Amino acid sequence: MHVGPGDDFRYKQQLVALLRATRLLPLAEWFYARGKVRAADEANREFREKHPDIALPPPSLIQRTYGNPEYQSFHHWGWNNAQEIAHYIQQYAPVESPQILEWGCGLGRIASHLVQDHAYTGVDIDRSSIAWCAEHLQGRFTVNNPNPPLPFPNDSWDVVFAVSIFTHLSEKAHLAWRDEIFRVLKPGGVFIFTVHGEREAGNLTDADRQRFDQGNLVTKSGVAEGSRTYLAYHPDAFVKRHLTAPFEPVAGPETACNQTIYVRRKPA
Repeated sequence: MHVGPGDDFRYKQQLVALLRATRLLPLAEWFYARGKVRAADEANREFREKHPDIALPPPSLIQRTYGNPEYQSFHHWGWNNAQEIAHYIQQYAPVESPQILEWGCGLGRIASHLVQDHAYTGVDIDRSSIAWCAEHLQGRFTVNNPNPPLPFPNDSWDVVFAVSIFTHLSEKAHLAWRDEIFRVLKPGGVFIFTVHGEREAGNLTDADRQRFDQGNLVTKSGVAEGSRTYLAYHPDAFVKRHLTAPFEPVAGPETACNQTIYVRRKPA
């Protein structure tokens, strides 16, 4: 969806708000997704012909999890985001060859570009995504429940990273997962994660913007929590006061992976 000023965008905001309020957004998303998948058919065929060695999920599954069924976008932005995450891992990981967990790996959009060079494990609540990753990608992949705990003992990982996961959760889930990530990180380990910060909050409604400016998490529901269209927006004050309270600050807020990124460390 285009993001920008003007009457057309304000109209789309109002329409989406109405669909959320009437609980019709999932149905509208279904029809919208079918149209996007059909529209991408020709471009996707051309991409496959040019890149026969790249493992690519079904376009319908990409659309459901990523929001754009085009292979070119899925591969390009996966590679870009993987380079950004790899930079943060290289800069802040506590050891030279860290054990890495991606919380919310989805269809391996980022993982496919990391698994060759890192000791990587991915978890996600979506069983179809994990099944595809386990069959087609290197690394380890496992299903996790929507709520903690993760299937790992205390102090398991040198690095945990999450790209656009907190952006789809309620405040209660934020705090529960904060504590769970803290539990599975090794002392001295780092947590790298993205949120919808100040840069991404520019198109909030006036009422939501007021809550955001007061330091409160803003959520846009009307759909199942954890789904792509359940949205959360994170003022820096909320991140520092609540989301990262047990951790030591390392970096952020900065712009990376098309969102706002933070790096925090578990005290040694």
